[in-house]
Amino acid sequence: LDGTELGVTEPGDDTDETVGNFVPDADPSTTTSPVSPDTDNGGVNDGDEDLNRNGRVDDGETDPNDASDDMPGNDDDNIDDDDAEVTFTIEGGALKCATTAPHQPAAPTGALWTLLLLGAALIIRRRR
Repeated sequence: LDGTELGVTEPGDDTDETVGNFVPDADPSTTTSPVSPDTDNGGVNDGDEDLNRNGRVDDGETDPNDASDDMPGNDDDNIDDDDAEVTFTIEGGALKCATTAPHQPAAPTGALWTLLLLGAALIIRRRR
């Protein structure tokens, strides 16, 4: 989606629009770096600031060109942003974005393995 980062509003002649990769920039007056994941060096990646990736700062988003509004993991949604799962889908030619809390395992992985190993040891011991 580098076209959005560069303020592109119309696809180039060699762009295959049927693939769904072109997203016109909704605010071409603002651009971000296509080579730096965090243009403003504020600690939050540009894609995490422009959640719907339309190139415009919408309600609930932070500005990828303003480091002062970057507060990693502290955006009032009660989801730690480092653990959040973001999904993108294309519906009717529009890019849709959803953020959800990650799946929480019932038991820590280490504890689960410990219980399995103890159970296996008991079974082996009983068979002797």
